[in-house]
Amino acid sequence: MPVGDVVYAIDLIEVLKKKHGMKGYKRMVMYIAACESGSIVNGLLPDDVSVYTTTASKPDELSWACYCPGEDDSDDDDQSHQSAPPGSPDYYATCLGDFYSVAWLEDSDVHDPRKETLRQQYERVQKVPDGSLEQLEAEKRLRDELLYREEVDRKIGKIAKLLLSEKDVAAGLSSVVLPEREGEPLVDDWECFKSMLRTYEERCGALTHYGRKYSRVMANMCNAGINQDQLTWASTKACS
Repeated sequence: MPVGDVVYAIDLIEVLKKKHGMKGYKRMVMYIAACESGSIVNGLLPDDVSVYTTTASKPDELSWACYCPGEDDSDDDDQSHQSAPPGSPDYYATCLGDFYSVAWLEDSDVHDPRKETLRQQYERVQKVPDGSLEQLEAEKRLRDELLYREEVDRKIGKIAKLLLSEKDVAAGLSSVVLPEREGEPLVDDWECFKSMLRTYEERCGALTHYGRKYSRVMANMCNAGINQDQLTWASTKACS
C-alpha cells in the first residue's frame, strides 16, 4: 500500500519546469515504477525540458512488485516454485523490488551504461517472455487480490451510480477510461481532482495501487461538474 503524501503528476511536472528554467540540471533521466505510471507524463511532460522518462507501465496498465514476503515459500513436492527468488521476511510486510526496476538494474549490470543507449535498454527491458517467472508471479498475486479488488470495485461502482446520470454512464464516465486522443492530459481541473481524492480517502480509506486506477473516475466526475459535497454524500453511503 502506498504511504506518505500523494505525488500529483501536475505538481511533479511543474517542479521539473522550474528546475529546468533555473538550470538546475542539464539533462535528466527518470525511471518511474508504479501502477499506471505512464499517466504521470502522458500529455503533460513538455518536449523542451530535457527530461527522458521511462515508466513501468502504460497509463492504463498495472505494474508488479517482486521479492515479496513469502515468495520463496513452496511445498517439498511442488517443483513449480523452486526457481523463485527469495522474498523479504514476512515481518517486513513490504516487497524489495519491482519487476520493471529490477529488470533495468540487472540490465545495467550486464551492459555498460556508458555504451548502451537508453533506447537499447528500453527495448530489452520491456520484453517479458511468456511463461517467465515474472509472468507467473504476477498471475499468482492477481488471483490473491481478486476479493479485495471486488470490494473496491463495488464501492466505486456504487458512488458512480449515485452521482452519475444514465447518460454519463453511457458516455463512459463511470469507467476507467483514457482520453480519446493519445497524449491528452487526463485532468481538466486539478484542484477539484485533489479534493475529490482526499474526500474519498477520508470516507472509504486510502487507495492502494489497484484502487488508484479509479482516480480516473474522480477526474471524470470533476470534468462532469460533480463537486466535493456530492462526493462526500455518496462516499458516506457507499463505504459506511
